[in-house]
Amino acid sequence: MIRCRKTELRSKGAQVTVILVVLLTLIGSSAVNADASSIVVGHDINTLATSPTIPSGQEPAFAVNVATFLTSGSASKNLLLFESNPGDAIRNFAPSVLTALTNAGFALTVTSNYATPFTGFDAIFVAQDFPVAGFLNNSALISYVNAGGSVYLAGGVGNSAAVEAAGWSTFLNNYGLAFATSYNGLNTVAITSLHPIFAGITNLGSGNGQSIINLGTNPNAQIVQFAGTQGVYAVVNVAGTTTVPEPPTYLLSLTGVLGLLGYAWRERKLSP
Repeated sequence: MIRCRKTELRSKGAQVTVILVVLLTLIGSSAVNADASSIVVGHDINTLATSPTIPSGQEPAFAVNVATFLTSGSASKNLLLFESNPGDAIRNFAPSVLTALTNAGFALTVTSNYATPFTGFDAIFVAQDFPVAGFLNNSALISYVNAGGSVYLAGGVGNSAAVEAAGWSTFLNNYGLAFATSYNGLNTVAITSLHPIFAGITNLGSGNGQSIINLGTNPNAQIVQFAGTQGVYAVVNVAGTTTVPEPPTYLLSLTGVLGLLGYAWRERKLSP
């Protein structure tokens, strides 16, 4: 009978130890945030297009840096690239950019259909459609980002900076940014930022872009590169979902487990 009692207590102690280990493991893992989505805003469509005014030759590497940043944590690396009608030889993605992205392991879907669903893509590259001045549905784009998708948005398409700024205002304002309502005339930008999207980049070509304004409403939005006083590249780190329980939950759970351990210890000590 005594032997059975001791065996029972040892069994209880082992069970409580397992519970404690599981609880501590859950606490450790629950403290990690889910992958957050990101937004990169560039001042001009021509940087990744066929005709930046003064190309530096570093634009394809910049495209790979941006795509890598936007898809961080994703194994699939599926990109949806929106561009103007197939005949737009100025604004569409440069072949060298598409080749660099493919060689870096990204799966590309290039489309001029601005009604293409975002489902299944890790990141979207987009600018205003031309010449119809078309835009993606801003509310749908916000939902996509909030669900974990990432976006590279370029300005400077033409013909009206005011129309272009208004067309993206709902999306950009939601994350604390805006496009200027006039074009900035910049044809080249010297890169001094240490942000990862500029790794190995010293200069980027453009062609009369559209500067970016930080509205000061989102602490996670920042201009990461200026040209003089003009904001030309911005990044938003969108907060990811978390599964961290409230601190009182930790305390109650841990207190309960410690109580069970104490009870098992007392029973073991008192047993003959």
